Amino acid sequence: DESRKYKYADVTTLPSGRIIRTNSDAIGDLMETESATNTLYGIFMQETFRPAPGMTVDAGFRFDKMNFDLDVVEYSTYSWSGGTYSDHVTPVTTKTDKTFDLFSPSIGVNYALTDTINLYASLAQSGQVPSEGEINDNPNLDAAVARNFEVGLKGRTQAWSFDLAAYRTVVSDDIIQVYTGWTSEFENAGETLKKGLEFSAHRKLNDYWGLGLNYAYSDYTFTDFQESVSVDHSGNQIPYVPRHQYSLSLDYNHPNGWKGRLQADGWGSYYMDNANTEKYGGYDFLTNLMVGYEQDAHSLTLNIENLFDKRYAVEVKKSSSGTRSYSAGAPRSAMLTYTYTF
Repeated sequence: DESRKYKYADVTTLPSGRIIRTNSDAIGDLMETESATNTLYGIFMQETFRPAPGMTVDAGFRFDKMNFDLDVVEYSTYSWSGGTYSDHVTPVTTKTDKTFDLFSPSIGVNYALTDTINLYASLAQSGQVPSEGEINDNPNLDAAVARNFEVGLKGRTQAWSFDLAAYRTVVSDDIIQVYTGWTSEFENAGETLKKGLEFSAHRKLNDYWGLGLNYAYSDYTFTDFQESVSVDHSGNQIPYVPRHQYSLSLDYNHPNGWKGRLQADGWGSYYMDNANTEKYGGYDFLTNLMVGYEQDAHSLTLNIENLFDKRYAVEVKKSSSGTRSYSAGAPRSAMLTYTYTF
């Protein structure tokens, strides 16, 4: 596939030539073309056996080979610091041909403690290749390799259900976004450690009403990450990951066809940069509402996102120069959907 990037044609500039405003999406001169071919091959095997009453063991592996073939021709570039376009005297051609081999074994054990509660544990290795854009930014990136151990409980009855899990994941060569002034680039961190606890539960109050709870505790740190020769972030928290996340819900289902759900979500504070210089406070009780009615083949549903029109940021980042960028959360919105099932 080939993609093209163009200059903005309709802009306002200062006498110095610095662009201060984009007035429309009118296309200007061609800046860059990119041709990409991605090829993936994979094989896998999975086996399940029962060595004892109430016990199940799942074991398997997957092997993937992925190739990126990228050809980029750059005719001009944009300077974020200068705010101007700069044309190359001759086009700059970059070719990247990179192959990743990923081996992902796994084993899991499940044991029935009672008729309603199961204990499980799993050990797995997985790989994550860089995206096409990340490789284009840094062709020297390696695939990240994660080794995960998880143990937990699952409970199921007609009146209630719950899931409780604790995990520990060591990631080698984790792919990290690094902000340098006006731009960002991707690098491999030496190693990151991700530990956490996740809990979800649902309880029926009666035949129609139910309560739900979801909670996650996340402790994600750089155990070995040197951003440059003089900047060592080892021991710092990974940015954009809050320690605490939660979701509370109240749901309603009636045999006559009426249904509803009220849900409130919250994200705790998190660091805005790899250096851990500043935190964003997060948000609480971002509320969504769903009301619907189903009858035979007909379904009518009203969804209201951000019910109380709360102002919040989905993500806040801070560059090494101190510049903050905010990804604003969506304001209140409503969508009415009608579905007919044939």
